[in-house]
Amino acid sequence: MRTLSKVGAICLVLAMLMSTNALGADVDVYAEGAYTESDLVVYLYADINTTSVLSCGVKLTYDDSELEVVSATKNEEIWYMGTPGEKKSYMDPDTGTSGQVIIVGGKLDTAEPLAGVTGERVLLGSVRFDRLESSMPFSPSLSMDDGRAAPYDNFVAIDGTVLDNSGVVFGSITVKERADANADGTIDSRDIRALRKIIGSEDAPCWCDCNDDTVVDSRDIRCLRQKI
Repeated sequence: MRTLSKVGAICLVLAMLMSTNALGADVDVYAEGAYTESDLVVYLYADINTTSVLSCGVKLTYDDSELEVVSATKNEEIWYMGTPGEKKSYMDPDTGTSGQVIIVGGKLDTAEPLAGVTGERVLLGSVRFDRLESSMPFSPSLSMDDGRAAPYDNFVAIDGTVLDNSGVVFGSITVKERADANADGTIDSRDIRALRKIIGSEDAPCWCDCNDDTVVDSRDIRCLRQKI
């Protein structure tokens, strides 16, 4: 029977480690945005890939010569204190400093204190902006990082582990024109075909929501036809 040499065994271990790391960080944070000539809406998400977390925190930075905040909301269906039937929010989004929005969330279900939050494409919150100019296409200056400075912690696992320093990666912010369903930079009949394939999906990108009602359905096809 053949056995692995020491070098072969080491290579196998390294390959396994590289494969594991390729799956993502403990928490991957990313955002999607949809714009028109007059506005922009940005949705902040997290893929929580390991254990559940009890808190989150993200700062979205924008150019205040391009954009003006209209509203910022946290996903209170997930991030709440109390019980599902009697939810209380922890901290409203902070829009007090021009050029940044901070969204902080915590979950403490008193009926199940260590339930936490986990899963893919977990909505953290959203920010709606008015545009201060109407050029098309639009490439806004946006970035994300930690939501709160030390000594506060943002992403904390249910066992108390702070994930901020090495377990959280802030990734891409993808922004497309609203109704550009296939995200190719042009709104045309090909977007109708793409939209038909997406209808009913809970993970449809926000730019597929042509009528901006947070649901991707047949009404968005009617909206799209009016734009072509």
